Amino acid sequence: MAKVQRPPPEEAVDSIIDLVEALLFPLSLHARAGYKVRGVRPAKQVRMLGHIGMTEQVCRWFNTELRLGHNPVTVSELSLDHDLAKAINRDEPRIPDIPTSRIAAFIRRFVDNGLSYDDRRQEHRGVVAVLRPYFTETPEIWAATSASLELYFLRPRLRLGARGLIAWFVHNIGQVLDVHLALWYARKGYMDITQGNVRTFTERLERRIRDETAKLYWSRVKQRYLPEISQVYPTKRVALAQ
Repeated sequence: MAKVQRPPPEEAVDSIIDLVEALLFPLSLHARAGYKVRGVRPAKQVRMLGHIGMTEQVCRWFNTELRLGHNPVTVSELSLDHDLAKAINRDEPRIPDIPTSRIAAFIRRFVDNGLSYDDRRQEHRGVVAVLRPYFTETPEIWAATSASLELYFLRPRLRLGARGLIAWFVHNIGQVLDVHLALWYARKGYMDITQGNVRTFTERLERRIRDETAKLYWSRVKQRYLPEISQVYPTKRVALAQ
């Protein structure tokens, strides 16, 4: 039997990007069918797919298509658990009460500084504090959830070996996915192409991600959306360096 020829990694990633844009991103725009009829209001807030679901799906696609060999159960656990706290404590309370005009600069400072281990440990403690009370009657579920939260936020790669590497993979793919979606919104006209909207996502992303698959994913997204990214950087060379 002839050996099946596999496409180069860049072409495989481009194909996954096509799938993401055709099948996942449109679901982030649509309300679940029938919710308005059933009296769920406002229906526009009931989306068919959000960040958590997209992160899991995209990680699964990369793991399968590129034959990364990551444990699919661990990939799903980390993808599904990492943002649970936002159901109770959304992003907004994590941003200090500052004038709207300063929010972009505030976000950019976080982007420039990156997330140190101490930052991640503080974030992890906050998530555990928010979620723990809701699992008092389900200690076994809490034990599993707590373990994946610790792995996702702290990512002790040396001590946990393959599981730590998967945590980096999920975390980094999620970071690129957020930027990819923002650029897709910009191209579709759902979001203005401004420094506050685009640059705060893309700034130094190449340096902030460590996983090689995520780096390849970002390099292909960056090429595809170079016209949008270039509008908020002085030259294409600087835009490509992000």
